[in-house]
Amino acid sequence: MLYLADHYGESAVSIKQIAEEERISAAYLEQILSRIKREGWVKSVRGPRGGYVLTAKPSLISVGKVLTTLGEDAQAGRMAEPAVRRKRPAAHEASELFLHKLSDAFSKALDRVSLEDLILSARNKGLAASPIHFNI
Repeated sequence: MLYLADHYGESAVSIKQIAEEERISAAYLEQILSRIKREGWVKSVRGPRGGYVLTAKPSLISVGKVLTTLGEDAQAGRMAEPAVRRKRPAAHEASELFLHKLSDAFSKALDRVSLEDLILSARNKGLAASPIHFNI
């Protein structure tokens, strides 16, 4: 998705081009693009200069949405609720509450950062670019 965001507004990008530049297996990339296409994030363009393009501006696509689309768990720190609630020491409850807050903050931070934010930060690396801030 970042590769396509970096080439947004240009011609379609072929699987071969992405696979070579990103050092990803073309077969694996096809699986990923197929899933993303079903979700409506990309479309394929047929023809000799065909390939894939984003269906929305990179500024409108959040990292959190992409991770959700790809099936990544943005709330990795979230603990499962126990089937039976037992009285537990306050320290256990406190650590669980902290992990819930951390997980929620992480998810919200991912939703605030767009593909465009990441691309612009990478392009401006080393310049007086404003960094992406994650406030937790």
